[in-house]
Amino acid sequence: MTQAVMGAPFSNTVDFTYDPFGRRESKTVGSTVTNYLNAGIDVIAEYDGSTLTRRYVYGPGIDFPIAHIEDSGASHVRTYYHQDRRGSVVATSDDNGDVTQTYTYDPYGRPDTYTGVAIRFTGRWLDAETGLYYYRARYYSADLGR
Repeated sequence: MTQAVMGAPFSNTVDFTYDPFGRRESKTVGSTVTNYLNAGIDVIAEYDGSTLTRRYVYGPGIDFPIAHIEDSGASHVRTYYHQDRRGSVVATSDDNGDVTQTYTYDPYGRPDTYTGVAIRFTGRWLDAETGLYYYRARYYSADLGR
């Protein structure tokens, strides 16, 4: 288990667990545990305990998310990702093609907002609780540029 203790403005303690291949298995923030199901290098599902909450769909190549599907009982809400040439998610849309959120980044990847979808700069996962991007074997701080 790895623990990240962040200061302001990210005043959170977050615990992470990893599988034998170094892929993130879970993230715990307070009493909320999110479990991840991996297929190769991609996270294909998130679970709250044993309940499926979100599924991910990927395109060809590495770090190319197409959509995620929120599962809440009989309802399945799809969110589609739109990326720039670096692979950064710059917008999301719904089933009607309506833009639901837009994102911008500074040259180091600092986002304009920490809320919204988790897959962001260069197609990597942003942990809103820590402000760190998860780049598989390492974490990246856009605030520090390293």
